[in-house]
Amino acid sequence: MAGLVAVLVCLILLIVGVDSDPGGTSTPRDCGSVLASEKSWNGERLSGCSGPLDGRLTLSLVVGAVGVAAFFGSTQVKKREDD
Repeated sequence: MAGLVAVLVCLILLIVGVDSDPGGTSTPRDCGSVLASEKSWNGERLSGCSGPLDGRLTLSLVVGAVGVAAFFGSTQVKKREDD
């Protein structure tokens, strides 16, 4: 169950939008989500958005990996209990 919740949280982190300066003093810019980031006219990420988007990607990948490991581990424990 915890593994599925972690994978769901991972997907939510990938879909929800990211601010360029959350809680900071400057006006935050909406950078879009990790899956659909806002682009400038030449197709590159907006300035100031690369760091927050990369951080969100790293966090979501770690949470997803922990979720998959927990899900896999729970299925292995269940198999051993059945034997």
